[in-house]
Amino acid sequence: MTDILHAVPDLAEPTNLTEQRNADEARGRALRNLEDACDKAGLDFTVSRFASTFSYETREPFWVIVKKWMKTEPMITVHESTLVEALDLARDRLNREEWDQ
Repeated sequence: MTDILHAVPDLAEPTNLTEQRNADEARGRALRNLEDACDKAGLDFTVSRFASTFSYETREPFWVIVKKWMKTEPMITVHESTLVEALDLARDRLNREEWDQ
């Protein structure tokens, strides 16, 4: 299984636009790798970011994980500050035998 977190940087506040762009690209690669790993494991969901969706408390954008073709299913929302932890948890679960079946 692909290590989906190999390129995900720390989510500390970037100091300039280049660092922000690099961090965004790394997170995007990690999310695409997670989706590919899920497809290989037979899981059917995709990861999307809705930049216009913000937490009223923290004003952070949400990352949203939704099942493909299941728009009526509940979505899993993840604050950007906890995205790496959420990806790590998803990767760990994908490595379990019951997720491979």
